Amino acid sequence: MIRGLTALAFALLLAPATSAAAGAADDLPYLGDWECPGGPTLSIGVWTYDSGEGVLEIRSIERDGRSFILTMTDGYGVGLSMDGDRAMAWLSMASGDGFDCRRTD
Repeated sequence: MIRGLTALAFALLLAPATSAAAGAADDLPYLGDWECPGGPTLSIGVWTYDSGEGVLEIRSIERDGRSFILTMTDGYGVGLSMDGDRAMAWLSMASGDGFDCRRTD
């Protein structure tokens, strides 16, 4: 199984989440560009998410420590779990697919 994915899924499913502060970009370590080998190439802004299939608007951000759930305005959701500043685990809430990603910016 993908390293970090089990911990991410566990944290996202069991721990109560809190809303992330929208204006505090320093508190959102996933912002930027990411390469996920075997998966999507991501560009994530404060309120935008692009996996190469078009830019989606982020409706809500939930946080539990260094794990996040981003829910888009169309209902699509992803889980992100940070591993330092240059790596994160990515999980599709729709399909259950998961990938380890590296920062490219």
